[in-house]
Amino acid sequence: MESIKNQTMITTADYPIKLSKDFITFLNYIASKDVKLTKTRGYITRKDLQAIYVQLSPHKPAILEKANQDDVPYVHLLYYIAMELRLIRKVASKSISRLMIDEERVTAFKELKEAEKYVTLLEAFWTKVDWNELTKGYSRRYVSMVDFWLEELIEKDIPYGTWLYTGENHSCSLITYGETFEQLLDYGYFLYYFEYFGLWEVKVTVQESTTIHELQRVKFNPLLKKLRLPLLYTWCPGEDEGLTRLDSFFMEMLNPEYHNEINVKKEAIEQEERTPSFIEAVKPLFPKDELENTLPSYEDKLGITGNCIFKVMLHNNCWRKLCLPLSASLENLHDFIQYAFDFDDDHLYSFFMDGKKFSKHAYNSRMDFTGPYAHQTSLNQLDLFEGQKFLYLFDFGEEWEFYITVEAIQEGNEEKESIIEMKGESPDQYD
Repeated sequence: MESIKNQTMITTADYPIKLSKDFITFLNYIASKDVKLTKTRGYITRKDLQAIYVQLSPHKPAILEKANQDDVPYVHLLYYIAMELRLIRKVASKSISRLMIDEERVTAFKELKEAEKYVTLLEAFWTKVDWNELTKGYSRRYVSMVDFWLEELIEKDIPYGTWLYTGENHSCSLITYGETFEQLLDYGYFLYYFEYFGLWEVKVTVQESTTIHELQRVKFNPLLKKLRLPLLYTWCPGEDEGLTRLDSFFMEMLNPEYHNEINVKKEAIEQEERTPSFIEAVKPLFPKDELENTLPSYEDKLGITGNCIFKVMLHNNCWRKLCLPLSASLENLHDFIQYAFDFDDDHLYSFFMDGKKFSKHAYNSRMDFTGPYAHQTSLNQLDLFEGQKFLYLFDFGEEWEFYITVEAIQEGNEEKESIIEMKGESPDQYD
């Protein structure tokens, strides 16, 4: 098995510095402007989207005249990485949501060395960001196509740093490496995401009046060859059935000797009982002292004591303002909402932390088939922040939707749960 330590060191010229510079430009824009979000998806509005786009370094694809955020993959990627790193947050203000930066964390990111910034962004993309959201909800269709053609490419020992063409008259044609190349029509914006990180370069034809981006040429960069083992060792597709197919795809893409190496990897994991963190995996590739610090984990601030004030709204004329200790669980919040609205606790429920009904970002009733579970999750484990909104859905048949806003977080001594304000009579649960 090839050793990470025996690979050529990555130097500052090897990775795309402009990505981290553009990321800081993006953060600076959010800090200096009142950036409003769309009501339906919580994305950056077209006005700000255009303004951000022109400040970034040249990249592809070009922005469309009436583009939404998820039509601009570069900004879309920066947005989700910034959200995952808790550098920006969505904050509710009356009927409008806005973006707010965490000044302390942004300052900490800016103080990192160039290598540290790049690795921080790559780690967030590779191990934390929800790829289903990056693909606009079409991850299952996307992954069903990927592994077929890349298996063909890897098995033929495609060289790094060489353009591979689709045209029949070229000496190094992708057509010769498999018959499934045309299925890359569904590969989508990940063609660009990997390019933004310097892993490959692509030439793409965009079909008019569609969102189809058809690959014409590809060049696997030397950076991908250097990073392939750390990426391989830290790849975790999670529980999404669609993403699990990426497992075999990335194994083949990152390491041509996948079938032998994966067995060695499994034995190593059994011995060490853990997979190395992303930072641990890539650190041997960098010169000494170039990768010393990373962005502090937001989880370091979890577990605080105090109280949280929630506004739980059924509709504009029926709401309750509740105070609960931060040590309380989400199940305690469920129980107190039931009490505050005079409901009978006789159905399943879930808390959807992204505010989207039946999304994967949920904490479920202890009677549900799958977790994570509300009774095992305390409020101070959730990284709650003032202005945050999420959804409490009760009774999956009737679908009672309670929209919850975090109005205040008060650190200090904890108090007993209480109803501190209310409006409107409780509805008839069985009407």
